[in-house]
Amino acid sequence: MSSSSTIVSGSLSVGQQELEENEEISRNRRNPKVALAFEEVLDSIGSRGKFQTRLNIVFNCFGPCFNMMSVNVFFLAMQTPDHWCHVPGIEHANMSLEEWKNFTIPREGNSFSKCLMYNQSDAVNWSSAEPIKCQHGWDYDETWFSLTVPSQMNWVCDNQQPAKDVLFYAQNIGVAMSLLFGYIGDMYGRRPLQLFCLAAHVISRLLLVLTPDILVLFILAESLVSAAAGPMLESALSVGLELADIRHRTTLNYFSSCCLGVGVMAAGFLSWLLRNWNYSMCCTAALFFALILFSRWFPESPRWLACRGREQDALRQLRRIAATNGGLLPPFAPRVMRNVAKAQRDRKGFLSLFSSWNVFKNTVLLITARSAHLLTQFSLVLLAGGVGVNPFLTVAAQGAVQLPSGCVVHVCAARLGRRWTAVGCALLASVTCAATFCMLRGKLRRL
Repeated sequence: MSSSSTIVSGSLSVGQQELEENEEISRNRRNPKVALAFEEVLDSIGSRGKFQTRLNIVFNCFGPCFNMMSVNVFFLAMQTPDHWCHVPGIEHANMSLEEWKNFTIPREGNSFSKCLMYNQSDAVNWSSAEPIKCQHGWDYDETWFSLTVPSQMNWVCDNQQPAKDVLFYAQNIGVAMSLLFGYIGDMYGRRPLQLFCLAAHVISRLLLVLTPDILVLFILAESLVSAAAGPMLESALSVGLELADIRHRTTLNYFSSCCLGVGVMAAGFLSWLLRNWNYSMCCTAALFFALILFSRWFPESPRWLACRGREQDALRQLRRIAATNGGLLPPFAPRVMRNVAKAQRDRKGFLSLFSSWNVFKNTVLLITARSAHLLTQFSLVLLAGGVGVNPFLTVAAQGAVQLPSGCVVHVCAARLGRRWTAVGCALLASVTCAATFCMLRGKLRRL
């Protein structure tokens, strides 16, 4: 066949395909209940099929659960157990621990001093000696924790600053690094971002175990998860919502939020079971490595591919979804993806945040609201070890409260709208924080 006849034949084929697409589009446009959009393609390939089911179970249920578990396990690992000066000789004395502490450790109010011991070398009358700083290290209460980062590294008394530095710098560096993670998602896709976040969790948790004595590396290791936690949740949820029909998107969001609460509960119970922060971190790394093994079930966003000018790749993703669900790609799918590309191709990463005053203002408001939310939530976790009760049950209870609260928010948002629901949540959070502050302050005064 000559080249000219090939071109003519190809033109006829393209023209026939265009006619079929236009015919399908016109049929859908005559239906007043259906607007020709990406959702119509989903209806044809299956919006609640096997592909979406396994994607959402692994990455929007187990993913958020493991994510919150990883974050909260670290905060539990940074708890400082009750401690006192180690004074050699208890093994030769016929005394209980309480009697030995009464003999060797001065009191500060109703409790033993954490950083002082009696200065007495002949052990004749220790209680009349002058208190001095700890000379032989510290002993730690192992009622709840067998080992935490501060107890392993002795970040107590005059050496408390490293623990504060870790919490401060890791979170701030994580905020800056999260911008990089967001850039990766915008420029290279949701799938590479998700894999990058999963790998960041694995690398971070293993590095934490290996580098507690190298403070800079320890901070950078925790910064990886501080940066990856949010983008990991949002990239998975955005793809899950994109591939779900409109009627079930709110439900998917609700289940994903519930899994966050389950993750907080799992962090408390896992740390309680293992009690050693090294084991908790290694276990968390293993769970995220297991998620990486299922990464082939995480697709690239067809919308993102179309917006980046990769319409054929987007169609291949849709055919893959259709084959898994037992559906068929409709003939008008190429036209829809071209329309998606034309409508959204002008978005350019960070620059889109400054495209208008409203976009910039809303972005600032969202950042402020998210920061207040995280500060409220994680401050309670950090205080779990200082309330005098089981810290693991305290954290698990915080996660358990999220389950009914998420249900209430879900119902209120459906009936009252998202705006007033958000305002009510903010007011309730402020009242709760004030009440918690007053209770903790009263407890500290009694101590």
